[in-house]
Amino acid sequence: NDTLKIKSEAELAQLKDAEDAYNAGVKLQNEKNWEAAIAQYQKAIQLNGKDPAYPAALGSLFQQKGDLDLAVQWYETASAVAEKSPKPD
Repeated sequence: NDTLKIKSEAELAQLKDAEDAYNAGVKLQNEKNWEAAIAQYQKAIQLNGKDPAYPAALGSLFQQKGDLDLAVQWYETASAVAEKSPKPD
């Protein structure tokens, strides 16, 4: 059953906002502005909880900070999100 799902303009805008927040988080993480980067990654996750790259980014940040327990938690979250995500054909 190949059902075509069409996203509304609001859904597309939300996905773009999530991507923008993620990109801001990457820039802030590169500047070692940890708290601001965490806030941006969390915003991305709130806007689009189906993209495993966003929790993986938090895992990377916490690993870089040396907080390995939180890094593992976020990597596990990313893995769980990835398992739930539909696979491309």
